[in-house]
Amino acid sequence: MENQSTASVSSNNITSFHPTTSCTKLSSPYTASPSGGDAQFNLDCKSDYPNSNLVGIFVYNFEDCIEACASYNLGQTLHPNSTCWAVGYRVDFLYREPGGGGNCFLKGMKDLGAVENTNASSAVLITD
Repeated sequence: MENQSTASVSSNNITSFHPTTSCTKLSSPYTASPSGGDAQFNLDCKSDYPNSNLVGIFVYNFEDCIEACASYNLGQTLHPNSTCWAVGYRVDFLYREPGGGGNCFLKGMKDLGAVENTNASSAVLITD
């Protein structure tokens, strides 16, 4: 019979995952990275856009959420009949919206009414 070894992990070695919103530290309009097509977004700190979700995903920070929207729009061959017009980012992982869980929600409409929310930040795609 072979020797079996087991590994244990001390809870002191586990890093907690705490999403953050850095909306107030960013300049508006926010310009996505070149991999996001340099798309620009108007920021709306401490607000959320309810409903109209294309998809809910988990990201680490607000910037990642905006970049996900910009990247989504570059992949039009994958989803030619939809556009990410806005994002709603929440620091609460336990929050659920129609269309799935996550803390970043890509929105399929651009004329959304913002709702005040101190645990959220939003951004809207700027179009010509």
